[in-house]
Amino acid sequence: MWCSKAESLPSNLLGMGTASARAIRELTPAFVDAAMALAEGGLGQQVSKLLLDDEYGATMEPLIVALKLKRGDSPIVAKEVLEVAFDIAKVGAEPKTPARR
Repeated sequence: MWCSKAESLPSNLLGMGTASARAIRELTPAFVDAAMALAEGGLGQQVSKLLLDDEYGATMEPLIVALKLKRGDSPIVAKEVLEVAFDIAKVGAEPKTPARR
């Protein structure tokens, strides 16, 4: 079952201190896809907890916000973070921005 496997994952999923920036850039989209797939399977809360508990979890703030959006929450975050989170979550319409004059 997904839950037992997700709970057995190390809490330091993002603690890749020796990994190169390129490797992290390559792995991030796969990690985001996996996290959202787990959320679709009902494990969004557990994924959020893993991220929030990890010392590097804050670097994944758009993913954390996307998981909250999937749960129906309305987090108050920076506009840029919310835009990326909407793109990740692919839920609803993005917030409207005022037209430039």
